[in-house]
Amino acid sequence: FRRDMWSLFQPSVDVGEMMTCLSARRCDTDYGVAGHFLLGGANLQCSERSLPLIDASMCAAGMMHYMLVCVLQMWLRGFFRQSALYYETALGYLALALDCLEGSSWPLWPGQVLRNYKVFLGAAFPSGKLAVETRTWSNGDGEMSTYTVAGPVVDARAFQWHTGPRVGLYCLPEQGADDSTHAAASRSGQTAASKPQPSLLCAVPLVWPGELPAAQAIAETFGADC
Repeated sequence: FRRDMWSLFQPSVDVGEMMTCLSARRCDTDYGVAGHFLLGGANLQCSERSLPLIDASMCAAGMMHYMLVCVLQMWLRGFFRQSALYYETALGYLALALDCLEGSSWPLWPGQVLRNYKVFLGAAFPSGKLAVETRTWSNGDGEMSTYTVAGPVVDARAFQWHTGPRVGLYCLPEQGADDSTHAAASRSGQTAASKPQPSLLCAVPLVWPGELPAAQAIAETFGADC
């Protein structure tokens, strides 16, 4: 499953462009496994009627990636409220995976998930008028039911998922030879062994001054560069 997730969540894959094409009446591009995930194929179908519960006994990192695929599936199908609920569930699994996700071989680390969530909130809950919709669904026994929902008018083009390089809560990771960011780094003139550029995330621990050991570790790692 982790290998499958790399086919979708890697810097070289333009998920936003992929979703734009797949949402059109005709998309002539074959996106392979990544496209099947977004369309609900490859045994990764997400429900718009029921959400999974956050279960600490599950693989939290894997479930977080699964829920984020569901976020994109629901957004692509126009179920924006369900997409938001799946993102909240993904954040629940992120909280459970914090001690093992950063530095792991999973494609998404906390920094990427939280950065995209900030963009998602602005797209899913824009200011302005509310719209009322009547929707119909089947209970599986052939009986049809209708329900009414109200929410903001959402522009499907407003949310563009951007994976980017793997980023933790504090600093950019070292670029290893097996990292998928190697190609992107090479194109920009950097080598895989080059030192990552420090960012503001490096200089500001999440809770100050309660995380003095973290600040000391940052100073020892980056020194005057940070």
